[in-house]
Amino acid sequence: MMRLFEVDRNDKCPCGSGKKYKKCCMDRVEEIKREILKEYEGMFTATGLSIVNVISALLGFKLGNKVLDTSDIMELMMEAWMEEEDEEVDFSGSFKDLLRQKSGLKMVRVPGEMFAENEREKMQKIFEKDFVETLLLRIARSIRYDEYSREEMKVILWAISIAAEEGHVRDFISCVYEVSKDEIVECNEKLWELVTEKVTDMKKLRKVFEEISMETSNFLHYSGEHLKLLYEDEMERMISEIERVELPLYSIYSGLAEIYVKNSLNTQDKMEKVGIEQIVSPEFFVAGIKEGMLEYFLAGIEKWISEEIERIKKEKKDKEEIENMLSFSIFLLTPLTPAQLDFLYKIYISYIKNFIENLPKKIDYRETIINSLEELFDEKFVEKYTDYLKKKGLFKEAGYVEGCFYKINNFLEHLSPN
Repeated sequence: MMRLFEVDRNDKCPCGSGKKYKKCCMDRVEEIKREILKEYEGMFTATGLSIVNVISALLGFKLGNKVLDTSDIMELMMEAWMEEEDEEVDFSGSFKDLLRQKSGLKMVRVPGEMFAENEREKMQKIFEKDFVETLLLRIARSIRYDEYSREEMKVILWAISIAAEEGHVRDFISCVYEVSKDEIVECNEKLWELVTEKVTDMKKLRKVFEEISMETSNFLHYSGEHLKLLYEDEMERMISEIERVELPLYSIYSGLAEIYVKNSLNTQDKMEKVGIEQIVSPEFFVAGIKEGMLEYFLAGIEKWISEEIERIKKEKKDKEEIENMLSFSIFLLTPLTPAQLDFLYKIYISYIKNFIENLPKKIDYRETIINSLEELFDEKFVEKYTDYLKKKGLFKEAGYVEGCFYKINNFLEHLSPN
């Protein structure tokens, strides 16, 4: 039998304080339980008592500054039970409406990633005790921060009641599941509408995806897993055929600079032994994101994708190929999930390895051929390349390259024995 919020006195308190239960919320929870049982002495069945245990916990946990009146809450709960018995209110429909409307209830969802095909076997976890308790804690926070009318509070208390009943917990989860699924379907439809309209403006696609994800954060978790599964083959093909991808130098300049520094510090032998992946590591990539590196890498990928779409159009290929490229671009260019960032790192390191291993190499500067890594960090070359970018209107990109160049030069000068 699933007993919610049965907490041992030495366990961590469910309120999230990090303290032991006995030194945090236990006394308050027990006090509320005694108050309810005294006021409604002898009125509760075994099922009713399990609901009282849950209500006492949710009212007693320190989940916000707002103090809820126990007598008022119990009065509303009794009204809700009577109205349900008389079939006066569609509590299920009203609860789903509140899940959509209240900002604090936006987190009361089945995790989006569970809707992705490769994660569906985990769906059974949504009926487990830990997950139900997590949802109820989020509801308890919401009623402390969101504004609820008395009728809305009845709906919430009805939902808490059925969640506390083992025989009805599936009805509670069913409401949460339906709202979670409907949101994801609606978000997908918004995005697909843009793709089928052949909106090729990458910035517009990214903006819409970001707006949808900000409004419906659960869609973000779904899309990361779903798109990863959907484009797994495309991702692997892109990495295996990285030589056909053409990115501007500024998009990978920071990673090349990191390797150049290691060369300059006489660690070439170590680099070859350890591997480029341990110099331009995932940790380096994450740190670079914080410093703005990702912005320029994405700009380079966006440029390449735009050129690919134009090529497909000129070759008059099937429109489905354009749609696939557009939806793939959303996955690549709006990296808001770990799955997306992981793939972008794989492209980044693969492209840099290919660049170094295939020197001499042509770069995006007047058909210039670079013979060695060192040439990219010659002051005269940097001046010419950044002037070229500025003439093309790419002032931010030019500034980024200059910043990387002067940063590593200053670093190396400080290490110089002279």
